[in-house]
Amino acid sequence: CKVKKTAPDESGRTKNDVRRQTETAKTISDMIAWLERGDRRAFLSAWTTNVSRRLRESDVTARQLELKCQMAFAIFPLKNGKSPHSPEFGESSQKFKEYLNRRGSSLNDLEGITTYLAFPYIPDPRTCPDFKAFFSVQRKQSSIILQETKCTICSF
Repeated sequence: CKVKKTAPDESGRTKNDVRRQTETAKTISDMIAWLERGDRRAFLSAWTTNVSRRLRESDVTARQLELKCQMAFAIFPLKNGKSPHSPEFGESSQKFKEYLNRRGSSLNDLEGITTYLAFPYIPDPRTCPDFKAFFSVQRKQSSIILQETKCTICSF
């Protein structure tokens, strides 16, 4: 079986490079949309499929990004008008707590981790000064991806 090589264009990129970049851009766009809609299952499926386990476990920026995305899903019901006593928030808070329990030791070296660890135990995070930034009206869920990380997910 012979592999057909593609010639690079004037910028040095091959058709395969362009195709890969297009697919990556589409995946990132989809992931941001899922984050915005609160579609945890679709987002996390794409995350685990497209970001290698090694990167997710060893890269500090990838771990910070994953933590912020998990937090976005945890607060999603509250940002969308649900009460802190609603079943939706209870479920999202529980899933965040399970994530922290599962990933706990690998998160210890992340900056600001104590705030995230406290989240499941705060009765109404909207009233806690440590979580005020998460609930600002201007802040979109996708800004969590773009802020500070400079879209590190592009490296998958």
